[in-house]
Amino acid sequence: MQSRSKQAKGIFHDLATLGCLLAVQEKRLTDDQRGQVFQILKKRNHKISESVLKLAMFFAQVEPKCSPEYLVAGDATVCCMRFGASNANTYAKEEGFGILNIYYKNRIVANSVLWIEDYFNCLVLDNIEVHPNYVEHNPTLERIFLLAAKELMEQYELDFAVQGQSYSDLTLPPVYDLTLRMNLSEARNVVLEHFYSDANRSKVVGIRAVSLSHIEGLARKKETEMAVKTA
Repeated sequence: MQSRSKQAKGIFHDLATLGCLLAVQEKRLTDDQRGQVFQILKKRNHKISESVLKLAMFFAQVEPKCSPEYLVAGDATVCCMRFGASNANTYAKEEGFGILNIYYKNRIVANSVLWIEDYFNCLVLDNIEVHPNYVEHNPTLERIFLLAAKELMEQYELDFAVQGQSYSDLTLPPVYDLTLRMNLSEARNVVLEHFYSDANRSKVVGIRAVSLSHIEGLARKKETEMAVKTA
């Protein structure tokens, strides 16, 4: 016990000396800082699991609107959202859409179109595309997408997150056995009421601030409203 306590103090001291301590606490490490942390752990004979080492090779980035990495996201993962395609143009022009890219050693290997559905106050991962050569990393990518969704829910004070089920190269584990229909006309900061989406059928993949009964109640209310409109 004393040896482990001494080891922990040594790691703490080394992190503080290198100026990495705050970045570790806030979980916002640069690539250089990540390498320094691994060197410290190795020097202090702290065992690092293979899964952690693999995870360190990846990072997630919500791309700046219309940056090159935003515009070529579909090309990078060999999907239908190629540069210049009509759906890609829509995602680029409309303010409310975002692109979450996952990088492996600085190469885009997976991504998802993001938007916020106002009625449910939820984050929508419209689909998840993975480059065919990197699907073997799906277990690691799953962890990264879930962590990114959690952070985005906190950042934008959203109640939960869903993933569209119409098509995906990676399906995140649902929190509840509940299928929701995302209303495209409720997309925040999106003028178009109809756009290409794989979220007509969606599963809840993350929860921040609500219960299952609350979500079910919203879904029933929406179904009733739609039935009245079409009657």
